[in-house]
Amino acid sequence: MPDGQVDVHMYVNAGTAADPAHIVAIRLLDYHGKVMESWDGEQLAAINTNAITNDFDYQKVVPGKVLGLTGGVGAGAMVHLPVSSSGFISTSSGPYQLQMLSINGHEWEVAAHTAAH
Repeated sequence: MPDGQVDVHMYVNAGTAADPAHIVAIRLLDYHGKVMESWDGEQLAAINTNAITNDFDYQKVVPGKVLGLTGGVGAGAMVHLPVSSSGFISTSSGPYQLQMLSINGHEWEVAAHTAAH
């Protein structure tokens, strides 16, 4: 967001409802590959449930009981990630890249951009 906060919409499109996906790390990198913010499994598990707006009542993205974020197949949510620094957006030109790491070693990367509002 323009004020340096990070919101990400997540959707689990693989696996089973009985065996949820476990996101254990997220990193936000700038154009040069410098890590601007990072969240480890403990930080993700500590996210307040009020910071997660789930798309559905039947499958949800939630803080894990021990580590990271979890969500069964079909779960979708907007997650507000707490930031440790303020104003990092103004110190780095975009575009940004968001990387997510699952507990079984899969990594996803998506382009991120500064929101207009």
